[in-house]
Amino acid sequence: MITFFVQNESSQKLLASIGVTANVTVSGDTRFDRVIEIAKQSLDSKIIQSFCTGKTVIVAGSTWEDDEVILAAYGDETDHQQKIIIVPHELDKAHIESIKKMFKKSVCYTELEKNNALLNDIEEYHTLIVDTVGMLSRLYSYGHINYVGGGFTHDGIHNILEAAVWGKPVIIGENYDKYFEAVDLIEAGAAESISDVVELKEVVDNWLEDAVAYNESSKAAKEYVYAKAGASEKIMEYIYVNRLLTN
Repeated sequence: MITFFVQNESSQKLLASIGVTANVTVSGDTRFDRVIEIAKQSLDSKIIQSFCTGKTVIVAGSTWEDDEVILAAYGDETDHQQKIIIVPHELDKAHIESIKKMFKKSVCYTELEKNNALLNDIEEYHTLIVDTVGMLSRLYSYGHINYVGGGFTHDGIHNILEAAVWGKPVIIGENYDKYFEAVDLIEAGAAESISDVVELKEVVDNWLEDAVAYNESSKAAKEYVYAKAGASEKIMEYIYVNRLLTN
């Protein structure tokens, strides 16, 4: 019997689809391979580029209300020294409107899409609310620091690997213990957990004021993800060697 280690559901489903349902697991986690593939694709958006050019940017992805309250308070306390791109988990109209009220001088991505003239005044906006789907995993590439939401919910943080693969320091909330990759990234110095706006400001200030610390955290984030690549190849090799795919 050959025994590997499965660490995610997608690997199990792939093996199950070809009839392997017991006694065989696969070394590694295909999520690492997936985010590395995504990181090979740039996000070509005039709106995002115009908003970010020449600015220090925090990209906050998959945020919930608790995340948004902390981020909005951070923006107020720092007098908008950094720009924020926020991608809420919930995109219903009522929630988007509540975020607009919460963040001063904010604008929605779709507003800029519909009215290109607003791009002429993009310097006036401090927060960009991305109210559309399909951009987040590549949007993290624009962040100097990335914030992954969900850390104040019962289920916990969202996909921290999507943020870390770009080689940027990552901030998360308190509920992350059941995600081994979050624990690993914190231990590696690539991520920090915060509980309130005071801690958020301390972490951001440390990274932005200390170039050495920032570069070390950035390097640790990228190295962690890339060091765990290869699970997909191992799965396919196992399938090939054992002739599990036939015509």
